[in-house]
Amino acid sequence: MKAHKLEIEEPEILWHESQNVYRPAQRALLEFLSTIALISPGSLPAKKENNSLLVFLQKGCLEAMQKHAANDILREQAGILCGQAFLDSDQLYIDITSVFPAETANSPAHFSFHETSWERIWSQLQTVDPILGWYHSHPGLGIFLSATDLRTQKLYFAEPWQVAIVMDPVSSQSGIFSGAKGELVDPEQFFIYA
Repeated sequence: MKAHKLEIEEPEILWHESQNVYRPAQRALLEFLSTIALISPGSLPAKKENNSLLVFLQKGCLEAMQKHAANDILREQAGILCGQAFLDSDQLYIDITSVFPAETANSPAHFSFHETSWERIWSQLQTVDPILGWYHSHPGLGIFLSATDLRTQKLYFAEPWQVAIVMDPVSSQSGIFSGAKGELVDPEQFFIYA
């Protein structure tokens, strides 16, 4: 009996860039500022030479994250941040308007999103703004991005307008990190508003 070699034709894979990929909308920073009431100490945001990201956060979102982080200071807490990203000339800025706490598998120094947490988050996200990032707590550990945090940022929140907010509910400190490299956002570039 003679063996026959089966030749299977491999399908050709073509990449098509989707037209519905989220991109920041064009909006003048001064126009945006005219619609909010800043409550952060300090002056109005000014464009910096390096055009670093400006972060605006609604006061209610900050309070929701702080409450979630303080809910259990023995374990890390986490959630998702939504809002809008804008571009004024070459100045990128974001407006965080929604916070979605997640149910996670957590410990004092680690957490992970699981299938159930994502199902709940996706069901809530159907009617809100795009995802701009994530937040999590480091209870009693300080403000930094761990190697795992940096990997998460690089894989899932790599755009320059996507952020990670880290909070330490024990010391009441917080920090914001942006883009694929998780670069620390200058505190002078972070604003809370009503």
